[in-house]
Amino acid sequence: MHHPLLIPVAMARAEGTHLGLFGQGNQTGFLLLALMLLFLLLSRVHRRRHASAVRPPPPRRNPVTYEELARTVYQIAMDCDLEAYRGLFLAGGEAAAVFGEQVGETYLAGRNLEVLEESLVTIGAHLADNPRFHGVRLDADDHLIMQVHRADEQLVEVELGSVVRVGAVVRLAEAPYQKN
Repeated sequence: MHHPLLIPVAMARAEGTHLGLFGQGNQTGFLLLALMLLFLLLSRVHRRRHASAVRPPPPRRNPVTYEELARTVYQIAMDCDLEAYRGLFLAGGEAAAVFGEQVGETYLAGRNLEVLEESLVTIGAHLADNPRFHGVRLDADDHLIMQVHRADEQLVEVELGSVVRVGAVVRLAEAPYQKN
């Protein structure tokens, strides 16, 4: 049995003719094979370009201390990375474990990207002149406050929102600076 790409070559050889501009004998088969390999290579390169254009979500960070969480928010705000900021908040199973199934669903429905974006932009505005990280403070309502030193050595406090502990990990629960 002949391979489908080589059938025209076999027929041309049997008839003693050539297939036009591609030459005679095996040259036609080799040229068709080379063209097929070239198209295969081009399709793989094209597919890689399109696959690399879709960026996977960033890995979720898991801070274990309040200071680590504040430093992570500081870096994320400087990078304006909304997806990474979103990953610092309670997710579905965590929200259900902390608040219960019913309240967890309500919590997740109320925490949309618009709310998170507004909070991240506000935090970023407090960090506009690239202040130096100083420390953290947790108030009586479990709101985490990041302390930074500005260029004039003024200590400024930036609210990061309420926090909860889920196992060993510290997560943000409520975003700061949201309109009610």
